[in-house]
Amino acid sequence: MNKEIGGYFGLDCNFYPEYHNGGIYLNSGRNALLYIILANNIQKLHIPYFTCSVVWKNIEQHCEIIFYQLDNNFLPTKDIPTSDYLLYTNYFGVCSKQISILKKNYKNLIIDHSQAFYSKHLTRIGVFYSPRKFFGLPDGGIAICDDKLCIDFDLDISEHRLSHLVKRVEYNASYGYEDFKKNDASLDNEPIKYMSNLTKLLLSNIDYNKVRQQRLENYFYLSKHLGQTINIELDGDDVPMVYPYITKQKDLRKYLIDNKIYTATYWPDILNDFEFRDSIIPIPIDQRYFVNDMQYIVDTIIRY
Repeated sequence: MNKEIGGYFGLDCNFYPEYHNGGIYLNSGRNALLYIILANNIQKLHIPYFTCSVVWKNIEQHCEIIFYQLDNNFLPTKDIPTSDYLLYTNYFGVCSKQISILKKNYKNLIIDHSQAFYSKHLTRIGVFYSPRKFFGLPDGGIAICDDKLCIDFDLDISEHRLSHLVKRVEYNASYGYEDFKKNDASLDNEPIKYMSNLTKLLLSNIDYNKVRQQRLENYFYLSKHLGQTINIELDGDDVPMVYPYITKQKDLRKYLIDNKIYTATYWPDILNDFEFRDSIIPIPIDQRYFVNDMQYIVDTIIRY
């Protein structure tokens, strides 16, 4: 018998069921994409310019990469051969309708759901998720695809990536930010591994329906009081990661950060489509916040 009985307690969790049944639980979203590429023996892949560099840097040794631009509706600006493999990002978790359009034209479509944990648009080739963009996790990625690799990967260990999560609880986000950057960088060049036991345990503690409801409530509150977002209507499957607020006020991002409203830049090192990066401010709407927090955001932006 290998199971240990008794002794000190570990982390208490609620053990909610997996949200993505049948997924391959790996150590990062970028490696979930690499898994799909290797499983399908993809030699050439079209990728949007408006994509985090770690995505294409992680796969460039395994297949040829061809970049494409997006129009104002977040669709490819050029004709891509319908038989080619195409990677499309579900931007901000609100692009289900764009995906539906692309699915009609491209049979070899891969969907990057890193910003859309709740979306279930499946394609034959594959979709992948990065759950730590939605929840407090040290690492992890999920791939869903028809073809599987017959490889027994090592199991990842996550204890050395926990410090920023613990420091945010014990102190604040600023105190743990350097640890966050260091722990995030530790995933660079990591080979494909199975998701750690710790990350899977933390995932099992999430009330997914409650999180969904709170995110949508916050999103629609900002939509009502701010407007000024990208011209995309939410589909029934969409649960946004952030509120993509459009502005020409270049210093607004800094003003929000100075008022402890922390907004990311997606992505600082992209090769093209700079207008999207510079004009869209991703405002937090996640499950940690409620209407009073959203009103503080609204008041801060109006005051600016």
